[in-house]
Amino acid sequence: MLTRTDRYSHYQHDGTPVHLQKHHQDVADRSLYLTPKEATTSTGTPVSEISEIISLVHDFGKLTTAFQKHLDEKDIDENTSHSPLGAFVGFYVLKSRGYKSIDALTGFVAIAKHHGTLPDVADYVFNHVHPDQSQGSRRIPMVRAQVRDIDSNVSTLADQILTEATGGAGSWNEFAEKMVNNEWLLTILNLVTSGIGRPTSPQEDTLPVDFYESILPVWSTLTLADKTSAAALTSGAELDTSVYDGTQPSLSRLIRKIESLQSEGLNSDATADEEHIHNLRGDAHEEVMESIEDFATANTSVASLTLPTGLGKTLTGLNAGLSLLSRRSTTGRLIYALPFTSIIDQVEEKCRDMFKTNGHDEVLTVDHHLAETIIDIADLGNVDPDTVAHIEALLGDSWRSGMVITTFVQLFESLAGPSNSQSMKLPSLDESVVIIDEPQAIPEAWWPLVQRLMTMITEQYDAQIIVMTATQPKVFEQDENTTYSLIQSPEQYYSELDRVEFEIKESANTFINRNPDPLDYTTAAEKLLSDSTQEDSSLAICNTIDSARELTDALTSSHEFTSLNQVYDDYLNDSKKLTTEISCEDIVAAVADAYSSKKPVLLHLTTRHRPVDRRILITVTKQLQENRIPVYAVTTQLVEAGVDISFDRVFRDFAPMSSIVQAAGRCNRSFEHDRGTVIVWLLGQPTDSQQLPATAVYGGDNEESRPKLTAQAINSHRDNRSECLFSETTMTWDVVNEYFDRLQDRNPGRQEYVDYLLNSQISQLGRQSLITNGESVDVVVARTKTETELLDNIDEAFDDYDYDSLEKLVDQTRELQVSIPIYDESSEEAQQIAELNPVHAGSMRRQVKAKTDQYDAYSPLTGLSVPSPTVDNRFL
Repeated sequence: MLTRTDRYSHYQHDGTPVHLQKHHQDVADRSLYLTPKEATTSTGTPVSEISEIISLVHDFGKLTTAFQKHLDEKDIDENTSHSPLGAFVGFYVLKSRGYKSIDALTGFVAIAKHHGTLPDVADYVFNHVHPDQSQGSRRIPMVRAQVRDIDSNVSTLADQILTEATGGAGSWNEFAEKMVNNEWLLTILNLVTSGIGRPTSPQEDTLPVDFYESILPVWSTLTLADKTSAAALTSGAELDTSVYDGTQPSLSRLIRKIESLQSEGLNSDATADEEHIHNLRGDAHEEVMESIEDFATANTSVASLTLPTGLGKTLTGLNAGLSLLSRRSTTGRLIYALPFTSIIDQVEEKCRDMFKTNGHDEVLTVDHHLAETIIDIADLGNVDPDTVAHIEALLGDSWRSGMVITTFVQLFESLAGPSNSQSMKLPSLDESVVIIDEPQAIPEAWWPLVQRLMTMITEQYDAQIIVMTATQPKVFEQDENTTYSLIQSPEQYYSELDRVEFEIKESANTFINRNPDPLDYTTAAEKLLSDSTQEDSSLAICNTIDSARELTDALTSSHEFTSLNQVYDDYLNDSKKLTTEISCEDIVAAVADAYSSKKPVLLHLTTRHRPVDRRILITVTKQLQENRIPVYAVTTQLVEAGVDISFDRVFRDFAPMSSIVQAAGRCNRSFEHDRGTVIVWLLGQPTDSQQLPATAVYGGDNEESRPKLTAQAINSHRDNRSECLFSETTMTWDVVNEYFDRLQDRNPGRQEYVDYLLNSQISQLGRQSLITNGESVDVVVARTKTETELLDNIDEAFDDYDYDSLEKLVDQTRELQVSIPIYDESSEEAQQIAELNPVHAGSMRRQVKAKTDQYDAYSPLTGLSVPSPTVDNRFL
């Protein structure tokens, strides 16, 4: 039996109770601080008003005797749910204060799901409010029983809370009477049904088309405010609203860096071409910064920055973004979104150096699936280490640093039906600048949805967006007035460049002319070697892992190489460090010792290599080239977008036009030579595959597939079908524009994704993913003795229940894991992976000790491999 009449929301760690009203007020204060200032509901009501009011009653259901017993850690059989009653109270309070019913429904759903994810709204409300539906037949009697319990025990306190929340317009007695009245429930049901007669089914089209844009900021703000309030109040941490602000990166540091690069100029022996591209970078940067002045006050919130690869888009974009922020004089942040973690590593490294940050502080957070996303807090008061770690992770996950570097997956999936934890990122978008780098990597299926999401960001969160690319995808173009060009005439910069020549090989011509006759891999290897001189570094980009592996096998069968992968592996064998701690210079020296002109260096690189391996091997390759040691590299598309590396020749298996141009960005990037060559060919089916890699990855043989549209665009810019040579300007500007025009003409994208948003089918929306590989298993690969010991220590820490040590040890494996997609759980591939040992008994991740396991599928050359009998092996 509960004898006390006080009602608590939580207990502090020392046993001191936190009164419910104190928690309500704290959440209201935080919500008011966090809510996007310009956001409105579908009726034009400021979201800040809705958020503040519902915060004052969101945990109203904790008044029940059952919840208080649960809080006192008593074992009870009664229902302790508090959100359902709170939802009805939220609806009542908003209606009592004069808000329209649809705004009250926003509060209802936000409170109901502040510990969960947003549902398909019409279905959810109908099924949980209608007394005759399965959920409603249980929920309504439960809520009514809770009302009776509160009425019998704490009606005075309940009335005080409701009187304050309604501004005196409502009372506990009135709410209690309404709650037992089915007619009052009908006012809620009518919002998601036809409103005629007795409601029999939900109808999504009764909700406003912008209801999703209304509910998202209300719910996400309540979620973050509630979690941070609970963390502060239960721990006694000094966590006021200033902790949400972050510190914007220093614009002056960035400007000094750019001025230094421009003033230092080039070496005295720089060629005229190198001087030309250096001057072009300066001209482009100056034009963008002049345009920023106009864009800041323009009648649009989306700008494009289109420049050829190698003209310094990253630093220019950062300067543009931070300059916009400085003009706004807000606590907004710079959010830099990229498609791949491999590019994130480069941008992160530049930002850490320029802004003097460790990437875990109030200046910078890096958020992707391998990153440790925390914000180190200097002083939280007298708080235990576990609580400090929890709060630091909470703030990191909610993007409260002054700058965030993240992936498209994290950004767009947090906007489209996010999970509860993903939703905490959204308040950080308020008054921010969002940079979308390499937007051509956004899957076409998402294009219409991304357009809608970007509109939501600019209108509800008052954010500004900069889209940066070397190609011109139409993903952000809805009409001619929506995008402001920071480069007024991009074609001028393209016409100034003559770094590469494109050569369409006969095999690719056969595809373009609709009669594919691909190269076998032996012939391809011979051509790669014969077309390259002893001084050339050559890069071959393949469309699938199997294709890259087969080309590498053909090369090593026909010629003797100095294997960079093997030298690297030998170094790791002797290392007593984690791979993340080793020196690239030592590996360069080891390769130089093994190299001879008769045994050129060969690198094989795919996502079957660990992220740390990819990063190190790319850096080593660049340093080898600087030392005039040529490298042959066979890779998948992972080097295409944004990777700062350059080769004399690039061989690209046939692909969509945007991929071909991105591949060309890895050729003679800064005029290291008079002119580089980009060779486009068509590779055949790998062993045991029935499809060409080009069509297996990018679409079938129909005329509207991306490879076919590329073929059509190329044909439209040559006089005859045998013409095989194209200038850089023709291919990277004329053909690319033609390609995207053709792509746009076929209305790319999945309209049903937009329909889910318009109909507030939020659960359906949240099931969509930017990544289409399906399920995957992460495998941690230990390649050094120290890494093998690390896995042993993880297992031991788990067995000893030493969870503090376990978390720290597991964090060290982030860059050591390879993700293996599973397309069929009954396949040999899935079964073989399932037989691997887990990282520890409580983990879903698997482990491979490369030097000691019986499992022999780890190769220094090709990385982690498992049986792959289908063409679905298509990831980068």
